[in-house]
Amino acid sequence: GKLPQGIRAIRTVSQALDLCDRADCHWRAQIMATTMSLALLNSLGPTGSPPDLEASLEAEVREVWMKWGRWLVKCIEPKGQPGLHLLAVHGLLLMLKRSSEPTQILKSTHLAELKIAQSSFFQNLLQVMPPLHHEDLMATADDQMGQKSEPTRDPVNAMTSSG
Repeated sequence: GKLPQGIRAIRTVSQALDLCDRADCHWRAQIMATTMSLALLNSLGPTGSPPDLEASLEAEVREVWMKWGRWLVKCIEPKGQPGLHLLAVHGLLLMLKRSSEPTQILKSTHLAELKIAQSSFFQNLLQVMPPLHHEDLMATADDQMGQKSEPTRDPVNAMTSSG
């Protein structure tokens, strides 16, 4: 029979993630497969799933999202590639956003299974996220608008500096 729209995208993501998990998969291929997966999953819309699926296909979609989540958690390991770190942060944001919809494909129990609420996850995330510095958040350069005298500059720099 004819597959519902979006199921081929889900199956392509599953195959890409299987490739990423192979021991002989080069990190550049992992970046390409992760980027493609991020685009395909984003294309499924706000629920992260094709609408009105039968139970078996809904379970397949949920399992692919779980596989995606496990891959992203693996990607934020500090010893990994910086490109994968950034993609993982964006992928996790997408996954969490899709899990906040009323018709969410992943429920809180699924997110708990991924262990993304544990302190070890956040420790890894803080290590791989690029630091934000106050100057990067300001729209002006060379103190044209008095940013160096802006009252929150010193506290923000103290809280966002790594040393």
